[in-house]
Amino acid sequence: MPQNLFIKKMLKNTVNQNDDNTGLRDLLLSLLNSNVIVTTNFSAVSGLLTDVKADYIILQEVDGSFLLISFSNIDLVTSQSGGAQ
Repeated sequence: MPQNLFIKKMLKNTVNQNDDNTGLRDLLLSLLNSNVIVTTNFSAVSGLLTDVKADYIILQEVDGSFLLISFSNIDLVTSQSGGAQ
């Protein structure tokens, strides 16, 4: 059974109150090299989570382009598991 991991904005806000993104970063690191859908303030994007930095992620889209997404813009991250990776 595929397992989805949801990182909600409420968690992000709690982590940011401590002025430290460690908790959110640790959760995102658990998804490293996984296909994810990232919902931001602007839209939803999907791709391979290729790197997690101190305050942003790097997502590689299907066409090969890279997106840098700040933690402050992330509303939700959904892991796409169960497929070939």
